Amino acid sequence: MKLSSFTSLVTLVISFWITFCIGLLAPTPASAQAPVDYFAGFGSFETGATSPPLSFAGSFSSSTQIDGWRMSAQGSLPAWLENGQAQDGDRHVLLRSRGGSGPGNSSATFDFTISPTPFTVGELYELVFWAAGGVATSGVNRIQTTLSFSPIELPSYTQQEFEALVALEWQEIVIPWVSQGVGGTFSVSIDSIPAGGTSTVYLDNFSARLVPEPSGVLLLGVAAGVGVMRRRRG
Repeated sequence: MKLSSFTSLVTLVISFWITFCIGLLAPTPASAQAPVDYFAGFGSFETGATSPPLSFAGSFSSSTQIDGWRMSAQGSLPAWLENGQAQDGDRHVLLRSRGGSGPGNSSATFDFTISPTPFTVGELYELVFWAAGGVATSGVNRIQTTLSFSPIELPSYTQQEFEALVALEWQEIVIPWVSQGVGGTFSVSIDSIPAGGTSTVYLDNFSARLVPEPSGVLLLGVAAGVGVMRRRRG
């Protein structure tokens, strides 16, 4: 009986210690920090020097009308849209691409040097944005980013299928990466498509967030809890 009582007391003390440590680590309304906006308020395409549409000097040129972004045309023009189809808010962008003997592409590039908070070298981050596929006569809608190793596949539609959609079918894209510098640029474009085909994708609401590391104290507490359970079962 004495051994059983002592074991129960030890278990209770350890359980209290684990709960106390978790309480210290959990953010409270007073201590929790607001999310960092690494896109400096320009991740949603809602602001710009002018209003949509974008203007270009030619089919091989770029535009900086959207604050923080450079929209580039390489034979295919991107577009800045305000048509009620945004993932959130009022505006979003469209990228186009075509294959064949006269290929064309368009891209969107953001310059993080304008961010009020720099990235920390070696830290793990996640890029988050929303994307939707549009009409693709090639049957392929893929986007490529400078942070991902492989293209990201999106739905593709015929013109008839696309016109039948009530709204764009937005998908959340999350890309983890380890920062190699405090600033730099990020780009997204349409991946190569079959010859003679066309591709269109829509983008909206870009953000980036730091991925917190698991706390060593919390892991130690969980390990202690598991150890107690094992001893009790033994």
